[in-house]
Formats: sequence, C-alpha cells, structure tokens
Amino acid sequence: LGLSACNANPLLKAAASDYAPIRLGSHWDYKSPDGATSLARTVSAAGSYQGLDAFVVDSNINGSPSQSHIAFKDGDQLQYSASLGWILSRRLPLVNGNQWPVPTGNSLVTTRVVVDGIEKVSLPMGDFDACFKIRTVTDTYNAGSDVTTTVETLAWAAPGIGDVRYATVAADGSITTSLQLVGYTIP
Repeated sequence: LGLSACNANPLLKAAASDYAPIRLGSHWDYKSPDGATSLARTVSAAGSYQGLDAFVVDSNINGSPSQSHIAFKDGDQLQYSASLGWILSRRLPLVNGNQWPVPTGNSLVTTRVVVDGIEKVSLPMGDFDACFKIRTVTDTYNAGSDVTTTVETLAWAAPGIGDVRYATVAADGSITTSLQLVGYTIP
C-alpha cells in the first residue's frame, strides 16, 4: 500500500496522522464536566531512560503529581512500568479494529486495548473530527467467588492533539465522561 493511497482513503489518511504528539513542551489540561477533577500533563524532558530515548511526562491530578516515561519504538508508543519494564501502550498508527494485550503482571488480571472506531467528539472547547475511540478492557478474576469483573475505559484521540476525552463505561453500557480537554499546547 503506497502513501498515495492514504490521500485517496480518508480512513487511511486518518490512521497515518499524528494522534500521539508527544513532543518536548507539549501540554494538555483536562477537567471533569462537573469541575471536581482536573488533570494537567506536560512533556518536560527528553533523554535516555532504561535503554530507550524517552520523554518525561509530568502529570498532576487534583494537586497530586506523578511522572511517567513515554518512548516510541518501531512506530509504537511504549510506557515504562517499574514492575514490568517497557510495555506497549498504543500501537501506532492507530487503525480501526487493531487490538493488543497490555501486560499486568498478575495472572488474574488481563487488559486489552481495542481501536473501536472513528468519531467526531464535541466538547465545550470545540469539535474534534476523525477521533479514534480507544477502548481499554480490564478483566479481573476473583478465584474465591469464581466471578470475573470487567472495567472498560475509553479515550478519544484527535489528530495533531492527542487525547481529548476520557470516559468510563458502566455495566449497562452507558458512557460517562470523566475528563475532557480544556486547553493544550503542541509545539
């Protein structure tokens, strides 16, 4: 498939766009619809980390800071886990229908990520076209009760911006927005 085909097919063109603009100085601000929760993320540094060229992402959720490391290898986005090492967080480019497992380090917990479609996302700060909906499904097995509990979360990634909305999926299938983009800077 040649690159010229990307221009002819809007889905392939969208799949080839920059849905993970992790660059030094990138910054995203999110708030919950009720204003009770805020999240700020900033790409603050770049350098070698655990054998890969990586970016440092500083996060602050409601005043509680944390730090993560993001790297790109073979076109995929990886995140560093202290207990598991580098793990695949996003298979890039995003393509509708792609899915991949995410290691958890626990045999009773499985997590998989599915690219679940392309949608328009409307937020108070504006409309975002051609957003990939990314579904993360975590199944936790309780051996004592022989019951598996499933938790689903969603993220929508917009071209040139990255994630613009996060949500949770209830057992009845209803979707509740947990965080939405309120501002960003991509250098």
